[in-house]
Amino acid sequence: ALVEARLAACATVLPEARSFYRWGENDAIQDDREAVVFIKTHREKLAALEEFFRAHHPYDCPELVVVDIASLSESYRDWLRRQLHLE
Repeated sequence: ALVEARLAACATVLPEARSFYRWGENDAIQDDREAVVFIKTHREKLAALEEFFRAHHPYDCPELVVVDIASLSESYRDWLRRQLHLE
């Protein structure tokens, strides 16, 4: 759905991650299996991406970590911008 909506140029899913964290009123340690998704997008799409997550993600508190890229190949950057209609 993120690629279809042009919020992501690509989404890579790494299945079967195991996450340990505290959650709930009693602060109990959780041990869950999750998928990790790397979403390749542009900062101009971040607000819409966050809104999409709030509307569609099943978690009360989805993890959304943004990493700024220091360098990117010109050909990949051009492809990403075309996919996101940022030209």
